Amino acid sequence: MARITIFTSPNCPKCQNIKQLLNTNKIDFDEIDASIDNFINSNNVNLYKIGIMSLPVVLLDDEVLDYDTAIERIRNGIENS
Repeated sequence: MARITIFTSPNCPKCQNIKQLLNTNKIDFDEIDASIDNFINSNNVNLYKIGIMSLPVVLLDDEVLDYDTAIERIRNGIENS
C-alpha cells in the first residue's frame, strides 16, 4: 500500500475534504499540521522549496500531488493510478 502524507491546516476546507475522502474510503494516512511554525524543521520538509504555496499538499510515497490530482487518484483508487 502506498504511504500517504497530507500537509494541512485547521481552517482549510480543502484539507477537510481530503481527510474526509480518505477516511470514507478507509485509506490510512499521516497528517502534518503545516500551520505549526516549526513543522518545517521538525519534519525536514520545506514546501516552499518544492514550489508549494497552498494547502493541502498530498504526498503519495515520494510523489507530490495537488488537490485536484489527489482527489481524482483517491476516487479512482490510489493503487490503480
